Amino acid sequence: MNLRNQNVVANTVEEQLVLEAIRRSNTELRDASITELGNYVRGLSDEQLRGLANNIKGIYHELLFLREYNSSHIDTQAELHESTSHPGSDIIIRDSETSEIVRRLQLKATDNDYYAAHGADRDPLIERVVTNEAANPTANVAPSGYWNSELEDDVTQQCDQLEQVSAIGQVGIGMETGGIVSGFLRAKDWANGRDTPGEAIKKFTADTAIAAGTTAFVAFLFS
Repeated sequence: MNLRNQNVVANTVEEQLVLEAIRRSNTELRDASITELGNYVRGLSDEQLRGLANNIKGIYHELLFLREYNSSHIDTQAELHESTSHPGSDIIIRDSETSEIVRRLQLKATDNDYYAAHGADRDPLIERVVTNEAANPTANVAPSGYWNSELEDDVTQQCDQLEQVSAIGQVGIGMETGGIVSGFLRAKDWANGRDTPGEAIKKFTADTAIAAGTTAFVAFLFS
């Protein structure tokens, strides 16, 4: 089921990074499967979903920047702090040979240029890097190369996709998956002479019905 869902919601690197951002947003989701992430998103109210989207947009921004920086630099490498609530910087840049920290960056995903330049947690020793809409080189606020509006679109689309793979929507997939497994097993029994073709078909039909019924029952319990 989760392999099937993985193909639905993680076709691109960007989609995979949004999923990683969701996992990083909550310690309880750190090892969550695709289905579990879908159930989590589906269980949120509209207000909670807006709060989640805003939070993971910032984390997603950091992951995108990290990937791009490390793919284009050799002498230095960027890394995230283990905790998303680390005070001050979000990303540190280390010298590749000595591992010495040479830069500290704080990233903001916003279209508010005032907030980008004058945030309450602004530390003059930490470089501020923000989404392109709010960049202001004269205020030492550099553009990250990403647009806040595009980050919002990516996150919204991925949350919508996750809702579609939550347990309540998987009855059909469960029936299909159960049918595939059953078909293989019944074909094996027939090939080995344990069942006639007619008996194999009867068992396959029964197995498929059981798979659909079980998936529906589990979806009902956990939705």
